Amino acid sequence: MVWMAAVTGWAGHSAFVDLPFRQDLRRCDGVTFKLTVDDVHKYGSFSCYFKSGDGWYRTGFTVGESGESVITVNKDKIDIEGTPAGWQAVEAMRVRGYFIGEHTDGELKIAEPRAVGLDPEALVLQWPQDSAYAGAMQLGLRELRVRSAVIAEDDLDAAHESAEVG
Repeated sequence: MVWMAAVTGWAGHSAFVDLPFRQDLRRCDGVTFKLTVDDVHKYGSFSCYFKSGDGWYRTGFTVGESGESVITVNKDKIDIEGTPAGWQAVEAMRVRGYFIGEHTDGELKIAEPRAVGLDPEALVLQWPQDSAYAGAMQLGLRELRVRSAVIAEDDLDAAHESAEVG
């Protein structure tokens, strides 16, 4: 399935695509997807958001050229907006391209979003007040060749509850 945002005329400062994405992302490194951009020179930056509870997990990424690209966003580079309910409660995904200059129209297409880097050997806790910690810790674990995934504080409760049921 392909999700598309076609923005023409005055649309504000960005083009974005929202798509349903109900996933438990606790045990993955991040998400990969195909992104088609009409003209990369219209955009100053791009962001990917994951809706969870009353908040969002957000990260930026770069696109090298117009046309189709495969993008991977990692959880170790995430900022938190609002009050997310944890990586287990992701319900939607948003990809946004921010226009530069006088550009007010554009087109983005998203296809094949999926979790990547499953089956971690270690979990890194992401504290809302210090998102840089998780990135530094996961980088260190990668240098040691240890597969890891970033989880949120709320994910600890969900993991504990699922362990009690089983």
